[in-house]
Amino acid sequence: MLPSQKKDYKMKTNCLKCIEIDPKIIEEKLRAEFGPSYLERVKPSEDISHINIKEGADSIFPSDKFDVYVRRGDICNPRFHVASDGWDVAFFINNGKVHNICKRGADMGVLNKMREDAIKWLPCQNAYEPDKTNRKVIEIMWARMHG
Repeated sequence: MLPSQKKDYKMKTNCLKCIEIDPKIIEEKLRAEFGPSYLERVKPSEDISHINIKEGADSIFPSDKFDVYVRRGDICNPRFHVASDGWDVAFFINNGKVHNICKRGADMGVLNKMREDAIKWLPCQNAYEPDKTNRKVIEIMWARMHG
């Protein structure tokens, strides 16, 4: 057990000996960095564009298990969302890191997969527009919705 794990009971090691971080810790860090009202700046909207259309089982985010989308109501910090199994997590477009957790699911493994795979998925070829990367498609959709 790592020394930091003894002091912080919100951290635990999974069966692969990887440290899993409680989403509350991520939210606390985001609040510290962006201020206490960072979630209040998000305006909910039904106007969304789905990005992972036509992605099959061999994809990092297959469309039958994950919904990757851009939402018009996200007015600050360009980001995209990945939703699955009760989770809805927003990621920064420029680096694929977590922006915030919009909805929590029960399985931390799903969150950990999203966090690892978002960074890998961005530079991949988009299934619907094969001449563009996923990042480029997201950037175009963000600009169209927020421009």
